[in-house]
Amino acid sequence: LGAGLAEALRVLRPDGRLLILDRIQPVASQLQAGTALADNQLNVALVEVGARIESRRWLPGRAPDFALFAAAPAYPLARTGSDG
Repeated sequence: LGAGLAEALRVLRPDGRLLILDRIQPVASQLQAGTALADNQLNVALVEVGARIESRRWLPGRAPDFALFAAAPAYPLARTGSDG
């Protein structure tokens, strides 16, 4: 997961966004009473490669199992080539 996200981020245009369709597994049954889920695995993987989630939209259906994420670099990308 991390290597694929890192490569997608590397080839992203400076003002580009990465769209990710992810199946979100229900976690409520796995949490103990009184605890909250701080981050999901996708968010952690994006942070590890220098990106951040800008938005999340649940897709319609009987149960909100799928979400569409828009991610962007957490910092401005440095240009490594010449423009001329």
